[in-house]
Amino acid sequence: MRTQAREDNSEAANRRNPSRFVYGPNTCKEGYVWREADGSDYVCVRPAVRTQVREDNAQAFARRNPSGPFGPDTCISGYVWREAFPGDHVCVRTEERTRAREDNRQAGDRLLKP
Repeated sequence: MRTQAREDNSEAANRRNPSRFVYGPNTCKEGYVWREADGSDYVCVRPAVRTQVREDNAQAFARRNPSGPFGPDTCISGYVWREAFPGDHVCVRTEERTRAREDNRQAGDRLLKP
C-alpha cells in the first residue's frame, strides 16, 4: 500500500489530460479550462485554479505523512485530501478542497452548450 501511494503521488505532478485540445461535449465556456487534477478530470475551472491544481499535484508527495499515527495514507498537519474525484488523495489546504467541491457542483453550468 505504501509503495502504491508513493507511485500515485509521484505521478500526480505529471498528470495532463490528453484530450484538452479536443472540442466536443466537454468543452468549457469561455474563461474556463479543464481542471486536470488527473487524466480524466473534465471539470471546468478558472485558469488560476488549474495552475493551483498543478502546483498541488507537484507537491503531493511532500505533503504526505509517511509514518503518521494514522498510517501512511494521510496528509501532514495543515493539509487534507483534495477529493476532486473518488480516490483523489492529493493533500491540499482546506480551502482548496472546498473549492474542488464547489467546482464539481458547478461543473454542468460551465460547459459550452451547442
